[in-house]
Amino acid sequence: MADRELSTNTVHRDADYAMLTVTERRQDARREDPETLVADATRVNDQASITSDSLEHPVPPVRGDRPLLGQISFINALPVVLPIEEGTVPLWATCVAAPPGTLNTWLKEKRLDAGAMSAFFYLEHAGELELFDGLAISSKGAVGSVLLFCAGETDELKGCDIAVPDSSASSINLLRVLLKEVHGIEVNLVPYRKPDFRAAERGGLLLFGDKALTSDLELSMRYNRIDLGKWWHDLSGLPMVYGVWGACREFVSAHEDHFLDMGEALCAARDEGLGASFPRVLAEAQRRTGLPLGRLEQYYCRDLDFFFNDAHKEGLRLYETLCRKHGLIGD
Repeated sequence: MADRELSTNTVHRDADYAMLTVTERRQDARREDPETLVADATRVNDQASITSDSLEHPVPPVRGDRPLLGQISFINALPVVLPIEEGTVPLWATCVAAPPGTLNTWLKEKRLDAGAMSAFFYLEHAGELELFDGLAISSKGAVGSVLLFCAGETDELKGCDIAVPDSSASSINLLRVLLKEVHGIEVNLVPYRKPDFRAAERGGLLLFGDKALTSDLELSMRYNRIDLGKWWHDLSGLPMVYGVWGACREFVSAHEDHFLDMGEALCAARDEGLGASFPRVLAEAQRRTGLPLGRLEQYYCRDLDFFFNDAHKEGLRLYETLCRKHGLIGD
C-alpha cells in the first residue's frame, strides 16, 4: 500500500484502480490485529476529546483564528474524518463533529464556514453554497444504513404513520420520493429523536446512520426490510447521493485559497482513510458500534462510495428534479 500512495489532490480514480485499492486495503486490514487497533483507536479518540456523549450532544462551534469546518459524527464519514483527527492529513481548520441535521442548521446560521451537509440541504440552499468537488457520501446500490422497516409491503403504507429521524433530510425526502414515484402514495411522517422499534409494527420505521447499522439484524428478523439505496438504484440506475461537503459562498469569496486547500485536504483524507489508514478506520468504527469487522469492511468497501463524479452528479440532479416534482423543494 505504501508503494501506491495517493496524491493529496486526487479526485477521481478509474474503476480498475478503485477495485485494486479495495483489494489492497482488505489485505492490509486482515494483516492487522483487531484488538490492538481498537485499543489504539480508543487512545486516539481520547486524545481528540471526542466521546459518545459529545457526538450525541454536540457543542455549538466557537470562532477562533481558523475556519470552522463541520464533520459528520456518524461512522459513515470516518474515512474522511479520522485521518484529519489523527493529524495524518493536515488541515488548517477547527473541526466540529455533529449529526447531519445539526451541521445543516449551523451552516444555515453561518456558524460554520464549511462542512459536510445533507444533499437535500445543499439542493435547498445551492445558491448560498459552493461544493468541494470530488467528494460525497453516496451508494451505487444497497447502502445498508438507510433502512425502512414495516410489517407489510410498501404499497400498503398509504396514510400510515412512518417514524423518521429528526436529523436526516436526504433520507426522509428520498423515502417520500420513492413512495410517490413507485406507488403514488403519501404517508404521515412522525419525527423522533430516539427510535421506538414498535413503530415498524404500527406503520413504518425509517432508520439511518449508525442506528440503522446496529439495529439491522434484530429488526430484519421481525419486519420487512427495505434498503432505500437499493430501491433508488433499482428505480433510477444512478447513484444516490446522501451527503456532500461544501462552504458558504461568503467564505469562498473572502478566502479562496483556504477553500481550495480545504478541498484538497478533504479528498486526501478520504484517500488516506480508504488506503493506509483503513485498518484504523475499521477499528474506530468497531469501537463505536460493536459491529464485526467483516460487516464494517463491507460497509466501507461495497456499500458506500465517497466520490462525486459525473454519474453522482446526474443522480443528484434526478433527485432534485423529483423532489421539485413532488413539492419537496420550492422554486
